[in-house]
Amino acid sequence: AGLASGEIINCSVENTTIIATTLALGSITGNLDKGKIFNCYASHNTIENKTGNTNARGGIAGNSINGEIQNCYVYNNSYDSRSKNKGQFIGIASNTTLKHCYYDISKSTFPLIKEATNCTATPNYKYNTSFKTTINDSTLHISESLNQWIGKQKIYRRWTSDNGGPPYFE
Repeated sequence: AGLASGEIINCSVENTTIIATTLALGSITGNLDKGKIFNCYASHNTIENKTGNTNARGGIAGNSINGEIQNCYVYNNSYDSRSKNKGQFIGIASNTTLKHCYYDISKSTFPLIKEATNCTATPNYKYNTSFKTTINDSTLHISESLNQWIGKQKIYRRWTSDNGGPPYFE
């Protein structure tokens, strides 16, 4: 989506090359404007900057204003070296909430949100190469933790994984 102002739920974007033609670019949306992204993931995507513009790039959203992202994860996304505002989840954000999201510890050189103004980004969790995270002294596969957030809500798709690999929707 170029501009998301509603809700995006249970969305995945995998193995895709996304080429910049606008200022903001993310795997799921370029701009999140008063919108919500719940229970989604972006994996093995390449975000390229072909226009010479070096604005906001994020694993989930390039830019977010008054947005909310919850129960999502990013894995093995790559960004063109010309993109300066690269965030694991969001490139540039203001008045945005990022909560209960998971990111790859091996890519932790990128912040969750590259440029943040009045944002809440907690709690969020790192995971290791085995897709394990530690929450309150318990080590879980991130699919288990993502499912705990869902609880009994039927609107959200449940998560699974093959042999401890990356989570995906059942």
